[in-house]
Amino acid sequence: MGRWIGLVLPGLPQLLRREAFKGTSVLLLWLGLLVVGLTRFDRVTAAFDGGLHDRVALLTLFIGLIGAWWWSFRDDRSHRIGRGEVPYGSGAGQGVWEAFRRNRMAVLGLGIILTLYLVMLLTPFLAPFEPELREAYQPGGDASRILNPPSVRNIMGTDQYSQDVFSRILYGARISLSIGLLAVGISVTLGGLLGAIAGYLGGRIDWVIMRAVDVVMAFPKLVLIIVIVAVFFPASLFVIVVALAFTQWPFMARMVRGEILSLKEREFTEAARALGFSRRRILFRHLLPNAVGPLTVVAALGIGNAIVLEAGLSFLGLGVQGGHTSWGKMVFEGRDFLLDEWWIATFPGLAIVLAVLAFNLVGDGLRDALDPRQGGGAGP
Repeated sequence: MGRWIGLVLPGLPQLLRREAFKGTSVLLLWLGLLVVGLTRFDRVTAAFDGGLHDRVALLTLFIGLIGAWWWSFRDDRSHRIGRGEVPYGSGAGQGVWEAFRRNRMAVLGLGIILTLYLVMLLTPFLAPFEPELREAYQPGGDASRILNPPSVRNIMGTDQYSQDVFSRILYGARISLSIGLLAVGISVTLGGLLGAIAGYLGGRIDWVIMRAVDVVMAFPKLVLIIVIVAVFFPASLFVIVVALAFTQWPFMARMVRGEILSLKEREFTEAARALGFSRRRILFRHLLPNAVGPLTVVAALGIGNAIVLEAGLSFLGLGVQGGHTSWGKMVFEGRDFLLDEWWIATFPGLAIVLAVLAFNLVGDGLRDALDPRQGGGAGP
């Protein structure tokens, strides 16, 4: 019976082993997804014939339910095998994770981030209303729902268009969180690659790349983003993502270049050269993997920065246009109601603060965990 206990209830084997963190996390995840599936069963069934966002939510729900079961069973099996001759949870990666897990604030930030992205994917099932489709106030219609304070029906109130603020925050998470993740993903890829090439090859290539970095960094970041977005106004989501990525890649490139300059003088690089490895293999198989740790820290902090910059653009009226909603756009729309109808701008503003704070906590936790002086880092 012990072999199959992980299939009875996800997280139960971990709780029986007194691993409260893992057991509680996976159990709450599974129960939460199960409650969503049962209470929103009509939306779940309608999602089969729905649009892209509905199908993504449906896929997320199924993967979460099945994945929690699979992980709990696999973790229990690995733990039982690990009690023999095979060590369980060893390696440099495990050491970094253990160091990270000892930082409670970093773990809290990671939990908030995972919850935000899970809620973002499940928005079609979680949002009480569909504000951009059904809740917009029409002239001549029922005006009694305009600017209503928080209540049981609308827990965060309604705005000047009679839209439910809580639902708009859930839908706005798609834009704000996605823009931050995509912008940093592009900047990490571009900046990391160019920085690695500049640091390893040196010479004229290094000079050209670093001068390009200096030129971009010479402009104030927000001013440069505003100029790019204004040129293509009304800017699409693609333009906003590219503008944010364009202003962040120089910082990634400079950081990676410094790491590569240090790593290429280490003994393992000299050994790789002595073995006759090509420069491409040394760079991509030996140097870049050892620069991933610091790059991950900068990326985590960069996502929070990108969310703030997107919110600033939206507050200036240069953010997402049309029927799209973002947290910054909601703050912009509620700026004229701050004194009386405070909930319109306050709740999306708090969502921005929560997301940025979570990414900053994770970035600080990763930095401490990867620091060899803290016992979490690992050498090449």
